[in-house]
Amino acid sequence: VSGAFNFSLSETAVAVSANNPKWIAAGANAVVGDGQFRQTMFVSQDGGRTFRSAILPPTIPEPFTFGDPTVAWASDGAVWAGALEGQLVNDPTGVSLGLKGLSYRSVDRGASWTFAGSFSGNERLADRPTFWVDSSANSAFRDSLYATWHNGPVFVTRRRKGAAQWSAPVRVSPLDTQGFGGDLKIDSSGRS
Repeated sequence: VSGAFNFSLSETAVAVSANNPKWIAAGANAVVGDGQFRQTMFVSQDGGRTFRSAILPPTIPEPFTFGDPTVAWASDGAVWAGALEGQLVNDPTGVSLGLKGLSYRSVDRGASWTFAGSFSGNERLADRPTFWVDSSANSAFRDSLYATWHNGPVFVTRRRKGAAQWSAPVRVSPLDTQGFGGDLKIDSSGRS
């Protein structure tokens, strides 16, 4: 998948389009240049024989960390990628790590990527994100994109097709403060 890409790669995510199984997208953490963390994306349109690569742009200069990929395909051929962007934050208790969840969208099968907002809202310790697209033709929520992650508790948010932003995150583990990641799937009628 990574071909001649010569950066150190780790933590991967892969998705195959439900509409065209020859469309494959993969994301991976990369250590580039002088030790900077970035997220790389690899997209194939020929069933994995060849892949084009891109590095997602961070939203702040020189983030402390950037990666933890997740990826999903919409029925219109758009591919979505999620990443966590980390920065060191000064607060009253000292310096801490802030992690916000970012989303990116490619409408040209990985040739270019556009920043599409933060899925984690005000949550600033997002970790282990997972994306899922409702691809059922019978669902009233077809092409809604869902994200889940943990920040101690587990959160979920949704972005409806055509929406300009993500919905407010909802805490789905009210009694559990030690959630670890998550996974979300939608049935054929759009129920999660």
